[in-house]
Amino acid sequence: MRTQRHPHPDGPIPVLGKSPRLVPAALALVSAIMLSACTLIAPVHSYYDREICFTSATPGSFDVWGYNHVPDDSTRNNVIFNREPVSFENGTWIYADTRYWIPQMTYNFYAVAPTATAAELRTSNEEPWHLTISRYDISTLAESGTSADLKLACVSGLIFDPDNQPVGPSSVHFNFNCLLASISITLERKTGSETGAEADAGDLSAMIVGLPRYGTFSSRNYDPTDESTANSCWTLSQETYTETRLTGLPVFPQVLDGSIALNLSGLPTADRDGDGREGDTAIIRLSTPTGLWEAGIHYHYTFTVEEDGTLRHGDPETEPLD
Repeated sequence: MRTQRHPHPDGPIPVLGKSPRLVPAALALVSAIMLSACTLIAPVHSYYDREICFTSATPGSFDVWGYNHVPDDSTRNNVIFNREPVSFENGTWIYADTRYWIPQMTYNFYAVAPTATAAELRTSNEEPWHLTISRYDISTLAESGTSADLKLACVSGLIFDPDNQPVGPSSVHFNFNCLLASISITLERKTGSETGAEADAGDLSAMIVGLPRYGTFSSRNYDPTDESTANSCWTLSQETYTETRLTGLPVFPQVLDGSIALNLSGLPTADRDGDGREGDTAIIRLSTPTGLWEAGIHYHYTFTVEEDGTLRHGDPETEPLD
């Protein structure tokens, strides 16, 4: 029996050739062409698959805080990193739970080394977001023999624009600055024509009194291009401590108002050159030509006892901290 054909209301259905066997092959060919065309015009990467990566020349590890916002509207911020530990492994800086750049958003980052520093991101919309390090106990560094290695890096205003940045923003590179200063004290006693080194200071001994123990740091007025701005970012407590460590002692940046002194013992009891001795101890107020201990600077003081018992000392030598 012949199958009856029903006419199409708009006319005959067009076919590719005479044989119905050619139709599947033609459709497959068209599909392949369309797939090939789609493959050619599709973007190689989505706008959302650009990883946020970090780099730094500072060895060790550090914690990262970061947030983003719509350009020109810093009142609507989104926290992206909240004290995220970043470590260097197998030649790469890594962290957990990879984050990705979002187009047309402005990003701001803070990094603090070493890790586990008690810092936090202040997120009040009543003032610009900033990083704070609250009630930092510097005496613990002295007790552990640690150097002045509290460091901060800031990177702000990064925008991912996929139309003008086809490969996405480069890695966020952190240049760390020191937030602390440090001091060293060398004691010498002259015998004949030789000057003894610190290890040969005889019965001389010393301790530093009046050192502020706690400090709170705020990055609100910090300029990462000017390390000295860290000096005014610290608010120091009135609580003080006494320290006998005399080499590489971490100290807060601060104005030297005469409250920090070196108590040097083992001197002749006679008062020489009016150095204010009490018995065999002289009390020397530590100072610098600028009247400051500045962030990122190491100050090296030398105190020499002459053969006749006279105590000599001058301005400290200075050098930048690593």
